[in-house]
Amino acid sequence: MKLLFHSGTLSVYLASRVSKMGYDISRLDIEQTRAIIDSNEYAEFVQSYMILVPKLDTGKVSISSDDTQIDVSNRFDYAVFDDRSPHYVVGTRYSFEIPFVGDQNLFTLRPSTYDFNPPSGAVKDNKVILDFDTIKPNKEDIQREYNTVLNKILKYLDWMNRDVEAFNQSLSKESAKGIQDRYEKLYKDDEVLRGLVLGSGEDSDEGTKHAS
Repeated sequence: MKLLFHSGTLSVYLASRVSKMGYDISRLDIEQTRAIIDSNEYAEFVQSYMILVPKLDTGKVSISSDDTQIDVSNRFDYAVFDDRSPHYVVGTRYSFEIPFVGDQNLFTLRPSTYDFNPPSGAVKDNKVILDFDTIKPNKEDIQREYNTVLNKILKYLDWMNRDVEAFNQSLSKESAKGIQDRYEKLYKDDEVLRGLVLGSGEDSDEGTKHAS
């Protein structure tokens, strides 16, 4: 398992979404911008750029167990005196799979509020996977470890939700302004284009003459 909420920063990820939206707006033509403005479909346009913080479904957790190799080379209770190489014994791995909905990229990113002890886990196929290895299984110990890691993940998601909620609100305003600005630019460009006259090359000002 790897550290979660640790490989990058949320602020950079959010900025990339803003840049992507700005680029896509710059590719809209005048008919597309007019259609969005006339039908007031700003919310529909911005939806694909908004962020959905993962929401864990803790009521649908699946649990499994399997054999695993556990290194005991640094444990005195196994009397392994040569610590130059690993010494493995057979133990048990208990795996908890927690389904979720939302943007799984956020599990790798650090929110603006964080501590220096992020939880560890894996994320795959819209599931958070938490593994706990033990040589002497005890259900109370495993349950306690699971609850500790789960609560830390939920705390990080709560911190992240504060950042994302503010981001989504600002994104709606930015998209509306961006689309309106794009329409005004295209309208003015078209207005100038329609006003241009192809002719003899003489200035429209009658008082201006070209040198021969």
